[in-house]
Amino acid sequence: MPDFKYLWASSRPSVRSLIATSTVCGRTVWMFDEIRLLKSQRLGKSELTLLRNRLVDAMKKEFGNDQKRVNHSLLVLEHAEEILRQEGGDPGVVIAAALLHDIGIQEAERKYGSSAGRYQEIEGPPIARRIMMAIGLDAATVDHVCRIVGSHHSACSINSLEFRILWDADWLVNIVDEFAGAEKNWLKRMIDKIFKTKAGKRRAYELFILEESC
Repeated sequence: MPDFKYLWASSRPSVRSLIATSTVCGRTVWMFDEIRLLKSQRLGKSELTLLRNRLVDAMKKEFGNDQKRVNHSLLVLEHAEEILRQEGGDPGVVIAAALLHDIGIQEAERKYGSSAGRYQEIEGPPIARRIMMAIGLDAATVDHVCRIVGSHHSACSINSLEFRILWDADWLVNIVDEFAGAEKNWLKRMIDKIFKTKAGKRRAYELFILEESC
């Protein structure tokens, strides 16, 4: 597998020269003399894998010993990538949103004594932005992901395909706790009401309706 630093530089021929390196989240990243950051939709398969790994590392570092939040984010990513394969969309945005959607939860608990969604939506975007800018994602991708992070409980200001994928992936994890013991017909109605993609809805039926019928 190619080294991320070399890949990052070689994938941007418009960047004239490297002027410094900086350690971010325990990793060395390049700093450029021209601010033209890498666009997530242009990444190849190996580059996406490297980006994914960088974001996983950053997410784990931010959460520290909070293994519950780490595991939740990884499960959401797993579902999001499966929905992405069926629905399409910008993989870089989906991967970043899945891994960073709850990134403000600890700060919300620290500031407000609550992990309520409205507080996560306030505290999450600045942290997500810091992480993505350190990694080197372009401004449009960073802004898109931050809008998703800032709406992932309320769905109040964005309805992009990437947001809908994250929304469904998050619900595929949360539905177990939110609707534990629910009657199946009622659960069907809730799935039809809540889920925003065909692939997400289909996956919810497979996991929570059809499986229960076996």
